[in-house]
Amino acid sequence: MTAAPAGDPARLAAALAPPVGAALAALGTAVIADPANAALAARLAGQTGAVAGVGHQLRRFFLQLIVRVGATGDPGGALAQWRAARWPAWVRWLGTGGPFDAASWPDLAACRLAAGAAAAVGPLADALGALLPEDRAALTGDGGFAVAGRLHERLLARTAVLAPGGRAVRLAEGGDRRRDGAYYTDAVPINALIDSALAPVVAARGAAALDAVTVCDPACGSGEFLVAAARHLVAARRPADPAAARAAWRAVVTTALHGVDRDPDAVALCRARLAWLAGGDDPAITAPLATRVRVADSLALDWAAAWPEVARAGGFAA
Repeated sequence: MTAAPAGDPARLAAALAPPVGAALAALGTAVIADPANAALAARLAGQTGAVAGVGHQLRRFFLQLIVRVGATGDPGGALAQWRAARWPAWVRWLGTGGPFDAASWPDLAACRLAAGAAAAVGPLADALGALLPEDRAALTGDGGFAVAGRLHERLLARTAVLAPGGRAVRLAEGGDRRRDGAYYTDAVPINALIDSALAPVVAARGAAALDAVTVCDPACGSGEFLVAAARHLVAARRPADPAAARAAWRAVVTTALHGVDRDPDAVALCRARLAWLAGGDDPAITAPLATRVRVADSLALDWAAAWPEVARAGGFAA
């Protein structure tokens, strides 16, 4: 088997999974060990085994972190600077931009940390600082979302639990990945699917009819297939300049793409990634995505009711 090249999102996520997992457990431990958070620690101590709620919040927290520090182009340096800040500044900075906001980790946002947070992310900062230039570049822009999506898949295989004594958090095998069927498709089969399912439709309809082409992924995850489909549709429009390319991306993302997934965090990553590609956090982009990429079980979804305009047009093109 050929090794994945530097800059490959799946390979990069595999490399970052251990330091992210360690940082997640260390930050969770710092939170419950700080006397200022005694009420939260007592509530968690009353649970048996998995501290699923806070563990879920920590997972979102670190997925957002990867997207935010990756976007700087110097993830190790950005995280090193962030470590010097006080905890409220962490929460404020991390709660803007990206797939999640501070409402995604309410217990963490409400807690206090006099110490421990900086040490918790130290090994992760070192890992990010040691990345190859190609890997640092792969974390910028759309790449940060791609890596976060692959990392999310890996973190779903672990569950946050209280260590014996209730004063530390650790990650144990056996998360939500198998239950939710969260196994993401690699780039090669995605490209083959684009070539076999979407490309013939685009070629048959021609440039004049591209506005009517709609695409759906019934198990969209963090958006790998939808991003590939969007790139194909944008290229098919043959934009003549950057302004035309931006307009093409906005049109494709807000009108052509549809997706369904049971995992709310994967849907959040997918929406944020597509919004970034289409121009950013603009309500004219994010509002359509909120209805076109949705949390649902595709086997139980009433498709005609979900997107009646697509049903009236005869269904999705691909």
